Amino acid sequence: MAAGAAVGAWVLVLSLWGAVVGAQNITARIGEPLVLKCKGAPKKPPQQLEWKLNTGRTEAWKVLSPQGGPWDSVARVLPNGSLFLPAVGIQDEGILGGLGTAALLIGVILWQRRRRQGEERKASENQEEEEERAELNQSEEPEAGESGTGGP
Repeated sequence: MAAGAAVGAWVLVLSLWGAVVGAQNITARIGEPLVLKCKGAPKKPPQQLEWKLNTGRTEAWKVLSPQGGPWDSVARVLPNGSLFLPAVGIQDEGILGGLGTAALLIGVILWQRRRRQGEERKASENQEEEEERAELNQSEEPEAGESGTGGP
């Protein structure tokens, strides 16, 4: 494994886009806090700002504001209008946007532990196959020896 590689960590790659921000990515570990700054927000007091979540599974947008209830991740709007996700996770997947801000898509999820476990599984499967071949070869060798001893 390469030096400095994260082992056994969920990693989210968050793709931000929009006229205000431009294209950029943010990387965050699943389960750790994340603050999305409210850039280019309309000139409203922070307590009137809203963030919206659309998971794409429904047409409805869940609205989150300082006065409103949070969605599943217990996300909340900070006094400065930024969105605070105390433990970012798959439940936050969707398109997030504040009024006049860039949208956020929680996209690619990498799990290095799963990849490593998959490699270990392949190695153990290969080992099992080799053991089965060895057993088959051992059982075939005496038969070959027996047929070679008796001849016409």
